[in-house]
Amino acid sequence: MKKKLLCIVIAAAMSMGFAACGEAEATPDTDDSGDEVTTTAAAEDTEAGGDVTEETTTAETEAPKEVKKITEWPDIFNDCMVFEVDDITYIYNIADNKMYDCGEDTVVYSACGKIACLDRKLHNLETGETYDVELYNHDYVCEYNPVYKIEKSFDGDTIYFGVIDKNGEWVVPLSSEYEICKSEYAQDFNVRGGYMVCGTLSGSLIYDWKTDKMTELYDRWDGLSDGILIIDGYSGDYDYYKYNPATGERTLLYEGDNTDDNFGWRTQSNGTWISDGKDEYTIVFDKSLNKICEFDYYANCVYAANEDYVVFSSPNGNDIYTIILDKDGNRVVEPFINTYSSLVMIGDYVMNGSEIINCKTGEIKEWADDYEYEIFKFFPEAGKLLVTFDGAYYIVDVSDLDTLINPFESANG
Repeated sequence: MKKKLLCIVIAAAMSMGFAACGEAEATPDTDDSGDEVTTTAAAEDTEAGGDVTEETTTAETEAPKEVKKITEWPDIFNDCMVFEVDDITYIYNIADNKMYDCGEDTVVYSACGKIACLDRKLHNLETGETYDVELYNHDYVCEYNPVYKIEKSFDGDTIYFGVIDKNGEWVVPLSSEYEICKSEYAQDFNVRGGYMVCGTLSGSLIYDWKTDKMTELYDRWDGLSDGILIIDGYSGDYDYYKYNPATGERTLLYEGDNTDDNFGWRTQSNGTWISDGKDEYTIVFDKSLNKICEFDYYANCVYAANEDYVVFSSPNGNDIYTIILDKDGNRVVEPFINTYSSLVMIGDYVMNGSEIINCKTGEIKEWADDYEYEIFKFFPEAGKLLVTFDGAYYIVDVSDLDTLINPFESANG
């Protein structure tokens, strides 16, 4: 393995060697007559019976500063990892390559971007500001974080609402003038994708903070970051719609068939898919409910999809096979029985446990054949891996799988 571990080169011994080599051998001076001339300082020392000591120039070097390493199991939250070194709690943002010192005895409940929930309070890691608000998402922070604040008064409490993004910016300024503030259930909403859902009313009341619109939905539905997927349960045919809360418009995504039991759909943070077992057909959407791809297989799980490749699993008898297709519907590799619960796609590669699959060439390689480190966690959006080697944790960029990066040496800030 070609390891390019960052290190400090100690040149003290070499410097001392160079100093000794550069020091000329002492020889007596001579005058024009050729007689030896003894220097006054040396003569005085000799006459006094003292020893003549040559001054030697040495290179003064400081002991190398010990570089910290992550040796304890880190907690992972979104694009951040949380760990302790020498009783200090650190948050390292993998995507931005930023290190934050949170001090001693700090409990980190979650982190994302430049914000974190520290000791149950929303905290800006860049500015050090602690926001005087409560999270609707309790102790969990993510890309967008709805918050509220209650102002107590004898004449009646006032509730304020706002949204803080992962960079610590108020994308929805704190105010008491929003529709949600006028609802008697204002504190009873939960975060669901990019929407607020009232838990008290079994999810029928939905608040869209992007448009400040409150909507009542009685259909079976599920929320995404940039759209609401509705399943029309009244028809019995399980028709799938994209719903626009700002306009109330419904757009048909897929017309279902209630005669087939082998029919499924699932929503994830990065999108959704609808799969029809009767027609051997699957359609995949991104989180905005725009179609990414479709293919003639029934999929019981879609692991990852982009404009070039899709990775999914499909049943065959009692076995579950993993299939990788390119954008033309061709198999990248032969379907295989997968023993891992999930696969990750990073660029043109699919990470399958200890294997890496090159989607361009179809080549399958074992990590152990070329690399001594073990993969701990994937970060597809950042194109990074968190790996373990020789008792410590390192970052690896997928563009350079040979280089182990110690966050304490590479991080900004």
